[in-house]
Amino acid sequence: MNDAQWGDYSNPVIDTWNYPASQDCQRLTPEPLDGSAPAYQADDFMLEGRTMGQFIILPDGTLLVVNGGLNGTAGYAFKTGQTPIQ
Repeated sequence: MNDAQWGDYSNPVIDTWNYPASQDCQRLTPEPLDGSAPAYQADDFMLEGRTMGQFIILPDGTLLVVNGGLNGTAGYAFKTGQTPIQ
């Protein structure tokens, strides 16, 4: 979605029920061993788009994504009154 489609905190300006979920997949190392700042890295695309999935940490440290929806998006806004604008 582009920035204009997100709308403001009251509602998005598009029908998110019919907006396909993203296939984008990102990797993050929260505490890099080399002391560098955490940064997202693009990974392979998922086989199908998912939104609002749950992650299960497997014994070998990999993550399994389950559930979620094929359409829709999780919201984010600066007008919540709780999200500081930097």
